[in-house]
Amino acid sequence: ALSAFAEAALLHLALIFPSGRSLKAGSPHALYSIGALAMLVTPFAGLLSTTVLELFASLILVVANLFSLAAGVLFLITLFRASAAVRHAAKLPLVVTSMWGTFVVATLGNEGLLLAQSDAWNLVSGLVPISLALALTSPALDTLRETAVS
Repeated sequence: ALSAFAEAALLHLALIFPSGRSLKAGSPHALYSIGALAMLVTPFAGLLSTTVLELFASLILVVANLFSLAAGVLFLITLFRASAAVRHAAKLPLVVTSMWGTFVVATLGNEGLLLAQSDAWNLVSGLVPISLALALTSPALDTLRETAVS
C-alpha cells in the first residue's frame, strides 16, 4: 500500500515538475486511489484467502510499477522538451539519470546479474528521492519560476 502511494506521488511529481502547475481537479484523487484501496484492504488481509490476497497484492504492485515507469518516461520527455536553462535549473539530467540508473542497477541486482546480495541493490532507490530533493530545492529553479511568472 505504501509503495503504491509512493509511486503515485512520484508520478504526480513527474506530471507537474518543473512547471509547478497543478493537475485538473480530481486527477490527484485518481492517482492515489490504488494506494487508498490497498490501505483499506490491508487490515482485512488475514481474512482473505491466499489466492485472493496474492492476486490483489500482485495487481497493486503491477500498478505501482507502471506508475513508476510512467514517471520515468515523463521525466525523460520533460528532459528532452525543456530548454537548456530549464534543464540546468531543474537539474533534470540528475533526476532522469538517478531514476533510470536505479532501475537498471536494481533490476540487474535482483536478477542476480550483479553481486549475490540481490535485496541490497534495492537500496540504490534512495538516489531517486535524493536527486528529486536536490532538484526541488534548487535556488536556480526558484529564479526560473519567478521570471516565468513575471
